[in-house]
Amino acid sequence: MSLCMECMQEKGGEQVCPHCGYDPAAEPVNAAYLSPGTVLQERYILGRVLGQGGFGITYMGCDQVLSTRVAVKEYYPGDIAQRTPGAATVQPYTQTGEDYERGKSRFLDEARTLAKFADFPGIVSIKDCFEAEGTAYMVMQFLEGVDLKEYLQRKGGTVEPQEAVAILTPVMDALREIHKTGIIHRDISPDNIFVTTEGQIK
Repeated sequence: MSLCMECMQEKGGEQVCPHCGYDPAAEPVNAAYLSPGTVLQERYILGRVLGQGGFGITYMGCDQVLSTRVAVKEYYPGDIAQRTPGAATVQPYTQTGEDYERGKSRFLDEARTLAKFADFPGIVSIKDCFEAEGTAYMVMQFLEGVDLKEYLQRKGGTVEPQEAVAILTPVMDALREIHKTGIIHRDISPDNIFVTTEGQIK
């Protein structure tokens, strides 16, 4: 069994996936990332890294129980923690242990809160959350499409005012709902707004 770490389909003995064209040899190596093929909770297979921010790393994933692609976000605050060399475990630096644990707790609380919005169209659905490898994870709906940053680049850097309003209205609607729970996003930017292939804004 050889799973493509991008589309999560069987690729046989091929190096380059015959389904999506993904070539794992082209992926950059980063000691902070979990190895493709890592399995969490005996359920979620992790693939390539989709992105990394100040507090987390997001991986392509496959839910082996439901046979669906998912996105798996790992709590990884790189300024106060690191992955143990050669292992999957994340450990805080000695002097930052309390901050790390507080952040991990907030990460899980956020996942549980966002899971309540599973039916809200402008918010990515949270499927699961758990602790493992010294850190925490949330499993999210995988979205096909591009972030707003790339979408704007494809449009030459700008869009017409009516399209801008159409894009930002669902974002503001989603924020209004989230703010009612006491969560403040604090990181609204084009690379955190997603335009799906169906034209939905998340």
